[in-house]
Amino acid sequence: MKNKGPLWLVMSFVVVFLAGAVSGVIIDKHFLSRPRTQDRRGGQPSIEGMARDLGLSAEQQEKIKQIFSRSEERFKELHRSLHQNLDAIRDQIRKEIDGVLTPEQRQKLEKLIQEQNARRQKESNARRRDNRSPRPREN
Repeated sequence: MKNKGPLWLVMSFVVVFLAGAVSGVIIDKHFLSRPRTQDRRGGQPSIEGMARDLGLSAEQQEKIKQIFSRSEERFKELHRSLHQNLDAIRDQIRKEIDGVLTPEQRQKLEKLIQEQNARRQKESNARRRDNRSPRPREN
């Protein structure tokens, strides 16, 4: 193969795209999508766990609930902002790569991206189904 440059460029894009997708899934699953009002022990609201573990008074519990409530919108805004920034970066990368590729290569790349998106969506749906199924109780 004489001209490996475009192939390496496309493969590099695919690797970067996959790394971004995997990172996005991990960040979303472990940091952004986790309900903030639940602790890990058994799905109890975390305020109840805090009240139990710290011996909080009713007044303290109410104040902490208000803090959580006020903070929720800040987390949502951070989440929106993060996704907007990631989308802008991906769009810029895509435009730059499209400027290097031939029309035929752009079509092939679009097909690769669509296939990857379909696989990610299928995996995401499977994870959601798995997370919804009841878990056995720990004794």
